[in-house]
Amino acid sequence: MQQTFVAVKLWYAGQWQNVPLPITLPPYAHVALLAAQTESQRIRAARAQIKARKSAKEPWTEAERAAVRPKVWAALSLSIYATPDKRYPGTVRYALHVPMQKYVPTPEKAKAQLAADPGLPVVTVDLGVNRLAVMGAFALGQLLATQFIPGGDLNHKRHLLLNAIDKTRRQSGRLQAGVQDNVPLWAKVRNMDENAARQVARQIVDFALAHHAKVIVFEYLRGYKAPKEKMNRAGRKNHKRAYWLRGQIVRGYGPWRFARGS
Repeated sequence: MQQTFVAVKLWYAGQWQNVPLPITLPPYAHVALLAAQTESQRIRAARAQIKARKSAKEPWTEAERAAVRPKVWAALSLSIYATPDKRYPGTVRYALHVPMQKYVPTPEKAKAQLAADPGLPVVTVDLGVNRLAVMGAFALGQLLATQFIPGGDLNHKRHLLLNAIDKTRRQSGRLQAGVQDNVPLWAKVRNMDENAARQVARQIVDFALAHHAKVIVFEYLRGYKAPKEKMNRAGRKNHKRAYWLRGQIVRGYGPWRFARGS
């Protein structure tokens, strides 16, 4: 971890000021922010050069638009969130959220589909934990509708079951090799996850059909990374199974798609 400062523009002492705030960053975040700062400076310089040689109403060419697109991850406006600090009751913990953006070229297959049907509706799906899915329907560059599928209850029930499994393991002592323990509880956890994956997949397909969308875009699922905050054994297992549920939703989407004739 690295201790450093970041300048944030805040309303301070009756005016907007760049206030230096002490923050703690892991090495990879420090490298990413330095690269983002360099990229933001390049974009500002390119935009200033283009505006200097063009009139205000003159349209930009595709090459000029490409010059101001972020080629690597670039930082957007920062946000500061305050939450109660569980480690020190009665205190507040501040978290600095840095959204990043990067330009990704449109695949050739998508270009061909949009050329054949410029108004083609598209549904995008973001998978999470407290919200199992956040769906948005888009057409002609406009957001038509959104739908949220909550997952807090599922996450809580799974955590209770995993806590019960962990408790019985501690009471029973060493596990026997090749023998499954807590068979009914593990079966209930698996059944809960499988049922949730099927229901979410069905709701995604129904949402797409309701808005006449034939293209559904899911987020790219990277490999699992363990959380950095302190958790008990049941909490770590719950976090891992919540991540695995995303893959189950994507795999469960296919049968519903064919069953609904999409």
